[in-house]
Order: sequence, then structure tokens, then C-alpha cells
Amino acid sequence: MRTRKPNDICIFHINIRSLKKNIDKLSNMLSTMQKPPHIVAVGETKINKKDRLSFPNTITGYNFSHSDSEKKSGGVGIYIDSSISYQIKTGVPNTLNDSESLWIEINLHKKPCIIGVIYRHPGYDISAFTESICEILHNLSDKKLPFIICGDININLMQQTAIPQVRNYVNAYKSYNCLQLITKPTRITTSSSTLIDHIYTTLPLYKVTPEILINDLSDHLPIFVSIKSAHVEKVDTKAQFKHDFSNFNAAEFMDERKETLNGMIINSNNPAAALDDAIGAIKKVLDDHAP
Repeated sequence: MRTRKPNDICIFHINIRSLKKNIDKLSNMLSTMQKPPHIVAVGETKINKKDRLSFPNTITGYNFSHSDSEKKSGGVGIYIDSSISYQIKTGVPNTLNDSESLWIEINLHKKPCIIGVIYRHPGYDISAFTESICEILHNLSDKKLPFIICGDININLMQQTAIPQVRNYVNAYKSYNCLQLITKPTRITTSSSTLIDHIYTTLPLYKVTPEILINDLSDHLPIFVSIKSAHVEKVDTKAQFKHDFSNFNAAEFMDERKETLNGMIINSNNPAAALDDAIGAIKKVLDDHAP
């Protein structure tokens, strides 16, 4: 990785091929970096709602948000440096065909910037996905918000000359003055090289530096982008945060809490750790019902 200046912010993405299986490898990789990324987007987490509530998905120094998959594959998550102020964006249309996505808003230079991660399941219609991504691009464009979108899109951009649907997909981004930053293959096997992990942005090119990291954590190469002199807004450590109980349904909360605790694997050899896991699981349920 190239040397980053103190005010640069780094956004990192990897297809993790199961967060449960590879979270320790991811955490170890981040801990060995001289300057770990501020935002770590993970795709194909293979986590559904029950999984998310029953296994420890924490990485020291980061907050975590997730969009669950209803299938065995898929799912996306974002780890955000705990010093960075952010909010989950619910106003972005979540209508992507055969995909999961998650959107957050941070402040760069005291102005909102949207960061999104997408996982598109392979084998589905590219044209339908292009139509749904255009709805999101139009929404962000109307709000005049700069954005960065990263993810394993499972559309091989090396084929845009040969396949019209791929070319139309790329042109959809260009029509909103949005450029794709990754230009070399991100998944390399003995028989193929494909560029299916992408980073798109409307930020000016002189402000961004994309790179591909050589690492064997997954069968996809990690990709990332550094934003120069970003001056990201940090968390106000004096602020007090409270749960919003305006739409809280106590019965639903109690039912899900019971289901979660019943589904947990209890570590009988370490009662203190078992208690910590149970408390953490209940907190996650509460965060879902009263953000």
C-alpha cells in the first residue's frame, strides 16, 4: 500500500467468502497494517439475521453494520472506524435486483458523502440490475451528494467491449459523471482473470488513489481507495446517544430476544465469556428494534 498522509481517508473492500469463517483473518490483516483503513466494506458475508445476532462480528476499533442475505450466499457489511461519525442511510432506494446493499453517510470537509457497498449475486440479468442501479444513481444525483460505491458486482468489466449489457452498465455510471477506479483483474484463477470487484465515485480523480492489494485472505483481491485530505468528521466523545423508542414494539423485541438466546451456543467452560456473549446478543437485538 502506498503511504497515506494523516488527513487521507481509506475505504477498503473485500469479498470475504463468509465472515464467520474469516473474521479472525480479516482482523489479523487489519492489525498488521501500518495505517488500517477507516472503512472496511465486506461482501458475501453469508450472514442472515439469526447468524448476525448469534456470533461475535466485532473487530477492535470499529463499529459494524450489516445488510442480511436471505440466501446462503450474499450479505454485505461495513466496519467503520469507531472515531468516525456516521449514520446509516435509509433514504437510498434499496431496490437492487438480486443483490444486497448497505449505505452510510459521513462528512468530508463538513459536507455529506455517501458510501455504499453492494453484493450482486452471479448469474442474474445484467440489464435488470443496471435499471435498478440507475434509480439509486438518480436519487443520489438529485440530492447532489458525492458518493463512493464499492462491491463484488459479479459483472466482468473486461468484457465491456464484447458484451453490450456490460457496456450499458458501465455507461450508466458515466451518464452520472461517475467513474470506475479499478482497472485490473480482481479475481484470478488458473483458467481466468476477471474484473468483478469495483469502486465507483463522483469525487474528482485528483482526490482519489485506487489500489489493489495482493493478499490471500479470499479468492478475490482486496481493493481500496484513498481520498486525499478528506478531513472526516469525528465522533463527539462528549455527546450522549440514546435509543429511539418511538416505534418500539416490546412484544416483538421480547420474542426475538428469546429466539436469539435459545439459538446461542453457550460456552459452559467460561461462564464470564458466555455472559458477555449473551449481553452482546441482546444489545444487537435492541439496536435493531430501537436504533
